[in-house]
Amino acid sequence: MNDTESIERPSPTGAHLYGVSIRGWITLIAIGTVCAMSVMSTPVTEPLYTLSVAIVAYYFGQNQKRV
Repeated sequence: MNDTESIERPSPTGAHLYGVSIRGWITLIAIGTVCAMSVMSTPVTEPLYTLSVAIVAYYFGQNQKRV
């Protein structure tokens, strides 16, 4: 008699490009843009800076696994 139950994890949903989620690509593009602007000595204005922080916060907030 086996009292243990097998729990299968549902397959991940959402589109992936080269193994990275679309949400991940958008985050990389936003942070890459801010970094490139900093390297080129272009001033990063407030709306872009705030938007990039919000994108990163959303990415890591949605990336947590719920139990």
